[in-house]
Amino acid sequence: MNSSVKDSDWSKAKIAGGSHNTTNFTNVDFTQARIKTIPFENCTFENCQFTHALLQDVKINQCQFTNCNFDDTIFYRAQIHHSSFNDCQFDNTQVTKTSFVSDTWTGGRFKRFTAEKTTFQSSTFNQVHIDESGFRNDSITITQCKFTNCVVSTSSFSHSKWKEVRVSGGTWTANDFSDAKFNQVSFSRVNAPDNSWVNLHLVDSQLSETEFGLSNWTALESKNSTMYMCNIDSGIVAYATLPTQTVKA
Repeated sequence: MNSSVKDSDWSKAKIAGGSHNTTNFTNVDFTQARIKTIPFENCTFENCQFTHALLQDVKINQCQFTNCNFDDTIFYRAQIHHSSFNDCQFDNTQVTKTSFVSDTWTGGRFKRFTAEKTTFQSSTFNQVHIDESGFRNDSITITQCKFTNCVVSTSSFSHSKWKEVRVSGGTWTANDFSDAKFNQVSFSRVNAPDNSWVNLHLVDSQLSETEFGLSNWTALESKNSTMYMCNIDSGIVAYATLPTQTVKA
């Protein structure tokens, strides 16, 4: 049976144990709440505030978040699967040992978002803005994800691992991909100038119709990868093995 929680103040609450199934949360304030070891299944969250909240050991499955605020929120050992985030804000959010599987982000913003020992798998990002954020070190894996018409700037993906990822449209600028590993990754029709690809490992990947001007490709290693109608003018390509230029994409 569906239940509803509306216009409620749960700030600084300690919420642990139990479960929420098919609960609709609307205009609920979870500011500074401590939410631990609790599953949320088939729930909706609309216009909810999670500012400075802690979500630890929570399981979120098939939930929908709309216009929610996760500024300064901490996710620790969370499992967030088959859920959607529509026009949600993640500023100064910290994510550790968390898995995002088959999730969808539409609109919204990540600013100074940091992730460590975290997995993004089979997830989709549509028209999301990511700025000054850190998805760095080899504990970050991005697998079978799609980024469509996103705006990503001044963020670090250094040492991260990408596999079977599709990036199409949008603008990616002034980001750090140094020492990242790309396997079966495609960039198509992306405006991606002024990025650092230093010592990037690029395997079985395709770059097509993308603007890479002013980027640093130093020591990039490419294997079985192709490049079609891409601009790398004014970039640094020292000691790099670039993808093979092709006539057809």
